[in-house]
Amino acid sequence: MATYDRGRHIVPSISSVLEQSLQDFELLVIGDCVTDDTPNVIADFASLKIKWINLPERTGSQSEPNNRGIDEARGTYIAYLGHDDVWSPDHLTKLYEAYKSFDAEFVYSGVILHQSLESRRKPRTLGLRPFGLCTEEHHVPPSGISHRRDVMHRISRWPEQGSVNRPIDIYFEIKAREAGLRFAATGNLTVHKFSAADRYLTYLDPSSDEQEMLLDHLLSRKESKVFKENIEDAHDAKAALPGRLHWANDKPIQDVNFPLVKITKDVFRGLLPNPIVLVRPLSFEMTSEERGYDWGKMCEATSGFRQSGPSKRPRLLIPALTSDPVWIIISVLAQNEDQFRRLSFKVNGDLVDHKIINLNMKESSLFADLKMIAVLRSDASSVLQIVQDEAKLLTDKKQPHSLIAVGNMRVRHCSFVSNIRNVWKARKNWGSLKAALHEPVKPTDLLRPWEARRRR
Repeated sequence: MATYDRGRHIVPSISSVLEQSLQDFELLVIGDCVTDDTPNVIADFASLKIKWINLPERTGSQSEPNNRGIDEARGTYIAYLGHDDVWSPDHLTKLYEAYKSFDAEFVYSGVILHQSLESRRKPRTLGLRPFGLCTEEHHVPPSGISHRRDVMHRISRWPEQGSVNRPIDIYFEIKAREAGLRFAATGNLTVHKFSAADRYLTYLDPSSDEQEMLLDHLLSRKESKVFKENIEDAHDAKAALPGRLHWANDKPIQDVNFPLVKITKDVFRGLLPNPIVLVRPLSFEMTSEERGYDWGKMCEATSGFRQSGPSKRPRLLIPALTSDPVWIIISVLAQNEDQFRRLSFKVNGDLVDHKIINLNMKESSLFADLKMIAVLRSDASSVLQIVQDEAKLLTDKKQPHSLIAVGNMRVRHCSFVSNIRNVWKARKNWGSLKAALHEPVKPTDLLRPWEARRRR
């Protein structure tokens, strides 16, 4: 299990391993230079089956943790599990049965891909094939694959991120096919994947609520009732077929810019950019880059505003560092004044009070600045979450994304003394001081070095 700063939210994933019906295993948890309390969380399990290793340098992908885990492993078979995914209690049993029944060297099991609850979409299934040998070349997420440890010399190691012209997990499976390994399928859905790809700022604002709820169902044997209807719908929609293994196989390597893809994903997950020290007031513009189900389209009638998405709790990134209280002011469009009053706000999970200022009409919508006082993190970017009252939300199904729209966000210290003190602290760091004097920052600039400009 490769992990990075998952903290207490790694508990459901580890618990799903410890609750396996087949207990002849060791669990190697490999940290990619973890900096949070993950080691303490793992130690609390007090299990001799768990071995914790933390790499000295961050690599930014699962490759090196996976390779280190293989080097440390003592068993006959290797299985992988994402640090936010969950195995059904019979996952290892089903893998073992396939190995023994077909003398297999590479076995995969069916995966249920759980969409974000905020997307309101039903789960999809991947890799569900009949029990037996399998010759189809399809991709299954790493949490659903397994192979014999003694075939690694035929596959080669997991590649470094950006060194190949495919996602590293697809590349690894292609190499296994090219090596002529015998593939088999369990014929069962035993893996539950919670993709970070549609969960905005998941590393800055992690949650394990979905995993905990699912694990409770699995351990109480309620799985069939919970997922039967969803799986049947997925089969009806022909979504049970796994994705093609040879993704981008015909594209020249120079046409597939994976370093850029990785940077984009890191921004989406909250790993980038490096936050800047808050010295003077900062202003952040709303832009149109991918933000999952939190945010929809940019408003056409009102420039600089973006509609909230299907999520009823959209989040905003605040890439600023300070240990002093700050004012946060965000511009919001709504359809009526009562809608403003039904909003509540959380900063890094803590509920904060707000008040309405500058209430007036803008174009055809009601405009207001919402002002709140909060405490930001001093060692990482912060997350502002807008919570909409579910009991009173508008129910216009024709416009599900137009509940509210958000524009410019401003952040400044609450007191003049704080401003002076922080300018003084930054006097020897021209980069921080220069960044503090910039014009409104667009999040699209996060893919290149931050450019700070003096206010006009």
